[in-house]
Amino acid sequence: SPAAPVCNGTLIVEIISCANLIAAHRGGKSDPFVTLAMGESTARTHTKKKTINPIFNETLHLAVDAEHPETYSALRVSVWDQNRGSSSDFLGEVTLDLRTFEWQPGDRKETEVVLGDPEDKLASSEKKQVQKRSKQGLQQPYGAVTLRLVFVPDPAKLEEAKKATAAKRESTAAAQSTASGSIVD
Repeated sequence: SPAAPVCNGTLIVEIISCANLIAAHRGGKSDPFVTLAMGESTARTHTKKKTINPIFNETLHLAVDAEHPETYSALRVSVWDQNRGSSSDFLGEVTLDLRTFEWQPGDRKETEVVLGDPEDKLASSEKKQVQKRSKQGLQQPYGAVTLRLVFVPDPAKLEEAKKATAAKRESTAAAQSTASGSIVD
């Protein structure tokens, strides 16, 4: 089974870019930004103006509490259109199951995620765009986001986790050795 973080630390998420987002404005553009949510941790990018293919190259940090797996097992990536004077328009989202990533400290995992609308949040005009894109055979009618993920352990907590793991291995090995020992007359 996939390895989970063995200690507290930080999930660093680089939002690289989005592609083929839904246009929320007349003229075929949006003013997109990306939000992340993992447990109680949230973060967001800056807004990019008048584009459906924004390049962000922004790095966001989310806290990982290894003692509470429910707080880091899912990363929600949402894309919104910024509006002046009114609430932002939803453009799409995806939830990543982070338990499927191999958590080796410092490894960079780059992935492109396809957006959707799992909670039916799209406004009617955006839904019409998605329907039109789907009829045209577009594989990703909501668009996609390219991310790079890195887990950085808290150094003090990593040492504690290594010592606990080593102690557990030693006690397991000792128990197995005792159980398989033979009696000599």
